[in-house]
Amino acid sequence: MTRVLFICHGNICRSPMAEFVMRDLVEKAGLSAQFEIASAATSTEEIGNPVYPPARRKLAEHGICCAGKTARQMTRRDYETYDYLIAMDRNNLRNMVRFVGSDPEHKVSLLMDHASRPGDVADPWYTGDFEATWQECVEGCLSFPNRFVKTIRPQKVTIQALNEYGEEIIVEGEDEMAKCFCHELEHLDGMIFLDKAIEELSAL
Repeated sequence: MTRVLFICHGNICRSPMAEFVMRDLVEKAGLSAQFEIASAATSTEEIGNPVYPPARRKLAEHGICCAGKTARQMTRRDYETYDYLIAMDRNNLRNMVRFVGSDPEHKVSLLMDHASRPGDVADPWYTGDFEATWQECVEGCLSFPNRFVKTIRPQKVTIQALNEYGEEIIVEGEDEMAKCFCHELEHLDGMIFLDKAIEELSAL
């Protein structure tokens, strides 16, 4: 069982969006029994409140229901319970220190540090851009850390696509580049690499 806790300031926008995005991904991959996924706040400001309506609507646009979720504050025990404590921004990381102290087991990280664009997930409470937050949550959750599996990939891949000018292009990749092409194209279909796993491997 892999236990994941997403954390933001109030637990009504970013962290519940990440929680339910991740729940949806593992459910579609048939892996729900292997994960326990939750979210929490560093502050007490929103304890007991439901997911913020614009965040709830953004999830609903993608067929994801977050009914029944209410904000809670993280506790020191969460460090013992969860394998991964994933913050939305650096302020969250700093505020988590008073709960977890040091991080001897290297459980604490930023969501986007697992993605291709390290950095913070902007708080839509202030930006109003819930679509951007959705995209970042999806990208971060699709790049789940420290899972190693064996997959079957083609040795050579040919991609036909349109560039930014609408012009048709053909790109070829072999060996490691072919693997990268397949991996990224699967993300466009909402798939994670675990969907292609034929064997679970031990961490390196």
